Amino acid sequence: MTFVYCLLLFTAIFGLIGILQVARRRRIQISNASGLVKLTHAVDLEAFCNLMDPAEDAFLRANLPPPAYRKLRRERLLIAIQYVRAVSSNAVVLLALGEAVRRNPDPGIAAAGEQMVDSAIRLRLNSAVVLLNLWAAVALPKAKVPAAALVSRYQHLKALASHLGRLQSPAVAGRISAAL
Repeated sequence: MTFVYCLLLFTAIFGLIGILQVARRRRIQISNASGLVKLTHAVDLEAFCNLMDPAEDAFLRANLPPPAYRKLRRERLLIAIQYVRAVSSNAVVLLALGEAVRRNPDPGIAAAGEQMVDSAIRLRLNSAVVLLNLWAAVALPKAKVPAAALVSRYQHLKALASHLGRLQSPAVAGRISAAL
């Protein structure tokens, strides 16, 4: 059992180092929703949900030999880590946008910016927790990774970004949703 605790501690430290590295990156300069298209990464939430689906995992476990299952699960988890990193990166961009527009003289835009800041911070925290769980699951194949909250928070943040896009530039609003 001591090995498991050491492994979890190592995973937590590794995750915190990653979070600190992201925090040290240069500050993103963005002032309106049309700038999102260049700074964000498109995330296929349906593919991510498939990777995280417990029923899919149970199917693979039941139909593959144990070594093949463990290898495939590790590969799927590593891909899921890339998705969560993209979500976290997009949250940083949306946080910067929210901070910029919450000082807008238009009260509707300012309120949308405030909501975006709050939602982006929650998503970043949730992303860090999911990343730690994913890394733990890479090391411990039977570990469960709760990711439903991440998906719903990301969908909510996307909706806020689209709403802000419609407020600032209706012509760009469709491209914003596709860019996230």
